[in-house]
Amino acid sequence: MKKRIGILLFLMLLLLIAVPVSAKPSKSTVKKAYQTYRIKKGIHQYKLVDVDKNGVQDMLYCKDERMGVCSYKTSKKKVVLVKRAPMTGKAPLTLYYNKSKHYFGWCQGDTGGGKYTIYKLKGTKAKSAIAIKWANGRLQPAYWKKNGKNISKAQFDKEVQKIWKYKTITFEHGL
Repeated sequence: MKKRIGILLFLMLLLLIAVPVSAKPSKSTVKKAYQTYRIKKGIHQYKLVDVDKNGVQDMLYCKDERMGVCSYKTSKKKVVLVKRAPMTGKAPLTLYYNKSKHYFGWCQGDTGGGKYTIYKLKGTKAKSAIAIKWANGRLQPAYWKKNGKNISKAQFDKEVQKIWKYKTITFEHGL
């Protein structure tokens, strides 16, 4: 009898602490949410891509020389800014993404060097995955680094070639 009561109490406790799971929203719901967000923020250049392959499209965008990534937060039914960064230099505004690795990122550079910053996307959170920096020797001594550690020029070239194999979205300056 005590066992049955214990089992019943345990099952009732499980029902009380059960976490509701949000259903995946329809594509049209997500598109409407992004459209509202874009109008509110003045974003004209964008692409919808499911970077993290969770069934919900993410918005990769460019606005006023800034690039960013937004995701739709299913539990709150709203668009959330995941990451953004100002673009530097005169290079094309290019956003890189790799759906198989769930990566997105960009390159920021100028006359003296620059950096590639790649993030891993999971839902509405992004975690730094790869940071490749370099100086070309014009304004300071040349160096090449990956995630803060010195690497050779040859290794740097291999790492950049990997990023260049990602899919890209190139935006126009000033739109």
